[in-house]
Amino acid sequence: MRDRGNQEQPSVIGAAWQHKWLVISIVALGTIAAIVVAANRPSRFEASASIVFDESAGFLGAPTSNQAGRAVANELEILRSGAVLERTIEILDDEDAESLTLTSLRRELVMSGLSNADVITISYVAETPELAEAVTSAVIQAYQDVRASQREADSRLSLERLDAAEDVLIEDLETVRSEIAGARADRGFAEMIDTVLTELSDIEAELLTQISADERTSLLARQDQLRSQLQALEAALTIESTRPDIEALLRRENQILTRLSDLEERRSEIEIQLSTQTSGVAFISPPTVTAGETGATRLLTALAGAVLGLLIALAVAYTMTVNRRSFSDRHEPAEVLGSPFLADIPRFDATSSKTNLPVRDNPRTPVAEAFRFATASLELRMERMDARVAVGVSGAVGDGKSTVLANIALAAARTGKRVLVVDADFGNQAISKLLLSNFRLGPGLTELVAGKALLAEAAVPIALGQGSVLHLISRGREPVTAPTILSSPDMRAIIDRMTDRYDLVFLDGPPLTQVAYGSALARFADVALVVVAHGSPIHRAADLRRQLEMIDIPQAGYVYNKAPIRPEMLTSGGSMKDVIGDAGTTEPLPAGP
Repeated sequence: MRDRGNQEQPSVIGAAWQHKWLVISIVALGTIAAIVVAANRPSRFEASASIVFDESAGFLGAPTSNQAGRAVANELEILRSGAVLERTIEILDDEDAESLTLTSLRRELVMSGLSNADVITISYVAETPELAEAVTSAVIQAYQDVRASQREADSRLSLERLDAAEDVLIEDLETVRSEIAGARADRGFAEMIDTVLTELSDIEAELLTQISADERTSLLARQDQLRSQLQALEAALTIESTRPDIEALLRRENQILTRLSDLEERRSEIEIQLSTQTSGVAFISPPTVTAGETGATRLLTALAGAVLGLLIALAVAYTMTVNRRSFSDRHEPAEVLGSPFLADIPRFDATSSKTNLPVRDNPRTPVAEAFRFATASLELRMERMDARVAVGVSGAVGDGKSTVLANIALAAARTGKRVLVVDADFGNQAISKLLLSNFRLGPGLTELVAGKALLAEAAVPIALGQGSVLHLISRGREPVTAPTILSSPDMRAIIDRMTDRYDLVFLDGPPLTQVAYGSALARFADVALVVVAHGSPIHRAADLRRQLEMIDIPQAGYVYNKAPIRPEMLTSGGSMKDVIGDAGTTEPLPAGP
């Protein structure tokens, strides 16, 4: 037996095959639509350019391939940065680029780096070759501008830091020299040296003027005297410098002077680098423009349309199959309902047969025999399940539940059993109208629950001939709703009284999955008799099974109604001549009162 879930849910391939022409049509439409879109889509042009970096220039500073890869990745991030994109928009400040925004550039620009080379490629697709080339060139220019601006900003920042360090060192130098001068002030050697140097300077200036020989001789003698005095003072100052406190201050002075010299050298290097440093770019290829729309592109577009159409077609076919999948064989519902097959009732037209009760009005027809077969199967199942009350259930109006239940009740009563039919379909009263040609509301279920009538008063007898009687209890005349009646605590007691008096009690209510109080009625039954119409949706039977499981009502089986008549039903070889015990007379049975 096939899995019940597989019966309820068909495969996608099976659904596609069942609706193959629909699938073919949708795929064809999708392909045609894609071709039309590709043909009418504006031409697209792609501009591509490459930036090759010069590793030898120290720009990447990458002695290993992994470090070089990281350096290229860093440059890619700079290219994708908001600063470069904003600068690109500034460069493209013309009418052709009015629609460009930071978001669109970030989305449409394609930048990538090669894993085995210091190369970055940039590409952009536009509707005109001029715009594609302009955007690509502007991105490269913006990258160079941002990199240059960044290099200059870095250099300026370094110089500012050097200036700040120099200011601190000069301040320290002045402090040290002040301390040195203070340490030497107690001997006055520095002041004496200054006095001697001043006088020597004056003598040298005077010697340059025109003076007499005697005056020159006197000045030269004084000059020699002062030089000897200066040497003596410097020697004394040297000796003075060997004092520990002055020696430490002099060492500190030399250290500060050395650091100042280093800072000045670093400043010169930065200024030279700022004026001579290259961008680190070895080569920039000019943008190359190619047309984006090719035959291969259109073919891919058509294939994409076909694939999309196929997916849509499969979804539509599967949905249609799930919603419209119906029973086509009398044994199929067994897999969905999980209950045994009792009988199949051939489709018959009440107009041509002049009745919906062939068991009573046309007892020797194949349809009447099918109902009798269903009755025998149901009685056997109920006997095995020790059941006395059966409720007729179906998935929807139109499945023929009331007609099936009425004929089964007639066939059971015709065998001599005490049979009661309770018409609890408050809004329809279909089975009452079938069994009673002149049906009028009288005392019924509502009066029984209200205590205004006895069971014998509410049960209307329907004579079937040869002593057979079928009893019917209809809705009643009390203005009470069905949920109120079925929720009454007296309802169970009434059902118990019915089973005490009758061998079989059949409850007829509304479709179980369409009317809420149908479940309340079903709870009073021992078993459910399911009526499934030929061609009805499978999902409806699945819903019915779940509903019965939820209210915990076992199924006695199902009757497959409105089935195509089978050839063997038409031939009985005279076996049905006396199926109702009247020696084969052709007199019709009496109709109900």
